[in-house]
This record gives sequence, C-alpha cells and structure tokens, in this order.
Amino acid sequence: MRHRRDGDERRERFRSWQAAVAGAVLTGMLTGGIPCAQAEEGSPATATGPAATTAARAGKPISSMKAMNEAASPEVEARMQQVLELFRSMYPEFRSLQIQIKTRGKSLHMGDGQRLEREQWMLAFDERKPGEPKRDDQVSNQVLLQFDETGLLESYRWENRDWAGENLPDKQTALAKATEFLQKLPGADLAQYAPGNVNGEGSNTKFLDEKEVTWVHRSVQFDRQIKGIPMLNGTDMWNVDVDGGGRITGLRRWANKNHPDPALFPDPATALPLEKAKKALEAQQQMALVYLPAEFLTPAPGDVRPLPGRLPLRLVYRPLSFLDLMDAVTGKLPAEFEAARSGDAVETTLRVTGEGKALYAKNAEEGRRVMEKELGVDLTGMTCSDDENEWAQEEKPAPHIRRWEWHDRQFIESLSAENRTRPFILDNASLETESDTGRVCGFSAGYASADGSEGQKGSEKAVISADEAKKTATALLTKHLPMRTVEMKMVAMDQAPRKYPDWVDTAHLPHYAKERPTYDFKFIPLHQGIPIDGFNWSVSVEKATGKVVSFHYHPVDFDKVPSKEGIVSPETAKNAFVKTVNMRLMYHWPQYFNQRAPEPVLVYAQEVHHTGIIDAKTATVVQRLGDD
Repeated sequence: MRHRRDGDERRERFRSWQAAVAGAVLTGMLTGGIPCAQAEEGSPATATGPAATTAARAGKPISSMKAMNEAASPEVEARMQQVLELFRSMYPEFRSLQIQIKTRGKSLHMGDGQRLEREQWMLAFDERKPGEPKRDDQVSNQVLLQFDETGLLESYRWENRDWAGENLPDKQTALAKATEFLQKLPGADLAQYAPGNVNGEGSNTKFLDEKEVTWVHRSVQFDRQIKGIPMLNGTDMWNVDVDGGGRITGLRRWANKNHPDPALFPDPATALPLEKAKKALEAQQQMALVYLPAEFLTPAPGDVRPLPGRLPLRLVYRPLSFLDLMDAVTGKLPAEFEAARSGDAVETTLRVTGEGKALYAKNAEEGRRVMEKELGVDLTGMTCSDDENEWAQEEKPAPHIRRWEWHDRQFIESLSAENRTRPFILDNASLETESDTGRVCGFSAGYASADGSEGQKGSEKAVISADEAKKTATALLTKHLPMRTVEMKMVAMDQAPRKYPDWVDTAHLPHYAKERPTYDFKFIPLHQGIPIDGFNWSVSVEKATGKVVSFHYHPVDFDKVPSKEGIVSPETAKNAFVKTVNMRLMYHWPQYFNQRAPEPVLVYAQEVHHTGIIDAKTATVVQRLGDD
C-alpha cells in the first residue's frame, strides 16, 4: 500500500509497469520496452470506496519471474502455437517478427492481498534478426506474451511504432473489436463473460531514435457471470486494449481458478424491477451547484496535469455524490459505502484575509532549496527524479503541473529483492510547480509499506490536537491566499464518528483503516456561496510531529468568476442527470479493507456514459472533449 499524504490525483498510467520490470529475470533484455507485469494500470481492484485496495503503488512489482530451463509439453506448446497463429492471421506485421525470448518461470502475483506463486511461459518477439544486438531506442516493433502453465494466454502487449498515435477508438468500435478477438482466442471461453466497462483509457510514451512516440488505447472489460449475472470487480475478468485503428494492442486476464459456490449468490429474481430501482435513484440523488475549471473537461495526454483556472470557469450541477452502487433488493446504499461516508468529513465555513505569499522554483536545485529551507523537509540522502525527463519539452503542453520527486535510492534498489517478509518504509518527497511561472503549487512528504500494513508511523501518539492542526493548516493556506477577503469551506477529513458494516470485526482492521497518521484538511473556495471545485486547496498535518507534510494550492481569479444569473433549479438538473443513467444488475462481494462480507449481494451499478455534469443554465449534459 502506498500512502499519499498529498491526496495526489496524478494519473500514473504506464510508469508503474515500467518500474515493475525491475523484478523480472529478463530485465536487461526488455529495459525500456514492454514489461513482464503491469503493476497498476488496469488493476482488477477498481477504486470503489474503501472496499477497493490497490495491488501495487509507486512501481511496486506484482510479478517477478525466475527462469526455469524446461521445454513445454506437446499439449502446452500446441496451445501457445494456436495463439501465435491467431496473431499471424489477424496482423501480417506479426509474421515478420522474430522470437527473441522463450522461457518458463515462477511468477509472483498479488491476489487478495497475498503474494501467490504461479508458473508462466513468456515469449518475446521483435524485428531484430537472430544474434543482432539490441538498442532500446531503436526497437520499434515488439510483442510480449505471457501464458499460464497450461498454455492459455494471460497477458500480452504490442508496441509497434507504425501504430503510434493519440486517437482513441469510439466505444462501440472498441467493444466490437475486443469481443471479436476474445471470440477467436483459444481458451477465452467468452460465453462465461459479459462485456462491462468501456470507459478505461491508457497511454504509453517512449523515445525511439530520439523522437517521442505515444500509443493510446481504450480498455474493454469483460466480467465473469454467475447465474447469468456479471460479477462486479471480481477476480475473474478480461481487459482488452484497442487502439485507434481497431487493433488489439494489449490484453490481461485475471483468473480465479477457485470459482465461488453459486449457491452463495442471491436469486436475481429478488432484485427490484429496473423501473423501481430508477425511482429509488431519483429519490436519493442530489445535485450540487459548483464552478468547475474547464480543464476538467479537456483530456490531457499521458501524465500531463493541466493547471486549473487558466481557462474560464463553468457553472454546472454535478451529483453531490455518485450512487455508484445500489442494493438491488432494498434500493439503498450498500453497507460498506454507508460506512465510507460516515466518517468522512466535518465542514465549517471560514472568512480570512490572504497575505499573498508565493514560492518559486525553476529547476530541481531551486526545488530542493525550497523544500529544505522554506518547507522544512530534510532531503539528505535522497535522489531527485524529474517527470519532465520523460517528455520532449517542445511537445509537452503548457501550462501544466511540473513535479520533482525525491526518493531513498536504497529503497528503490530493494524493489527487486525476493521473499520480503516484513514491511518496508519509503521516505519520499515531492514538489509541484507551475511549468510556466515556476510558482510552487504543492509539496508532500510520505511513506509506503510493502504489504499494506500501517508501517512505523501509524501508531505513534499524536502530539497535536485536531483543533491545533486546524489552526496550523488554516494559517499556512492564508499566507498564500490573495490579499483580499476569501470565503472558503474547510473540510476536516476522517474526523466524524465512523460506522462499520455489521460483518466487520474492527479489532482486525489495519491501524490505518481506523486512524490516519495525519490530520487532513481540504479547503474549497466559495464565490457568492457557490463552491469552486477542482483547485485542490489542501493541507495535511502529521499527528506524531505536528509538522505540515502536505500542502497544495492553486490560485483562483475571483474577478473572472461567471455570474450565477439564469440558472435552472437543482430538480431540473437532477431530472436531466437521471435520464442519462443506465443501471445494470450485477453481483458484488462487499469488502472493507482486509475483510470480506460472508456472502455476495445483488446491486444495481450505474453506467454513466458521460461526465455526469449538467450545464447550470441549459440543463444539458456537459460533454467531455473526446467522449462519444
């Protein structure tokens, strides 16, 4: 588990799987290319409240292969050859590739929070002739395939320079192409799966011949069915990546070979009719009037994070909270989601006069100086990495958030160590600036643990009270606010009493699930009483030391906030929103951190095929650029 004290919204996408190569036996042959395992993107644990736990963070490898020199049995070899023949028949480009690696290994995977050892076959192809040396910046067409011990395809990734581009397929095309591929794939058993989420997007960028090359794809998920009902976020699913040309560029399968007993699953006939479920949604759904930065509605390539507020703000209604899942029998929110909401926040409204302070850092050296001298973060022994190094400067959009990170190098080198039996702690720090001005807009210091335990700092006694931390956080933010009176809402996170589902044994919850090591505060600027969302004003104060360990602030030009005249009512906006929502009957096995409910439940899952945002003046859906 990676604990991010800064509430960072960074989309890590494929950087994590690049780091995961460190754990593979074939690292030297694949460095800079396709990894042996994907550590985060496309994880089966889709974030859905506290029930979701991410398998890997910050480059933590979830697959590590140990080579075994052993030939495949005729049956296994035949299955693998069937898959290769499928690729040759579908894509003529595959026929010209040469096999470079074929090995069998023991592979460590994360499953249900545990490291599981499994056997795999790995095959790697590229355009080099046998014996030709490899230069990573020149290999422009390469394929990596991984098969299970029986010869069934589990994952594959294809990077072909000729297929590079930044055009996504529309959702209908992606679904059709993914379905067609799985219908042809030997052993896929597509009849046991139902198509699910088609909203996932991913990208990968690398340098070939000193030029930046980017691939993008849309991911299509197929969920395992039980009694004809798909399983939400189960442990048996397919993810298929489709590029703008309709080609299958990636695939991952999470296969749970110990299928749960169907008798545990409730009868689908007990679910509310869809019409009644829709009425229950309408009765519970509330809409909030907010200002929203236009940057939130414009996709950015790769890891680029635009600076909010450089484009005009837009007055919109958004769901006060997405009722992503509804108990299909009761029409209420599932128990673990009620628990997640119960302790979330205590809100108060403040009026302060800002002091107009600003810090600047144009490069890593200035950034280190700001971190140590101005922010009190000791970076001794830590190594800096610059996210700009992964981009050609002339290609990276401006303005954007630039980020420097400092890590403990010894920790990073330990990532490939095998058979870790105890938690490890990573001291890390980051600084974020505006790319065009160098103005500091955020910093953080944090730690991570290898196995999801709370680490060394989680149980230390607090030396500062919540009220004192609140004063510290407010005082720091006030220094950076403009020299005018600013009204804002302060949200004290995780300070309300928390409720738990009746099947949770609180004595066995991890420490961090019951008490965070920091007091976390969000500040939401207000204009004429209306929240201005998306500016990430936040401060975290460490309980054990009383120090600020995270701070983020992006300035708002209050003089350019649009008028609220002529807006529709919240009820009108809600009706417009609910009309666009599809509801899908699914099974869901509730989980709360490290504990799982005794049995699954029937739920209606919302399928919202747009932003979920309604224009406050026209009551029409606000489309995100690139949505279809």
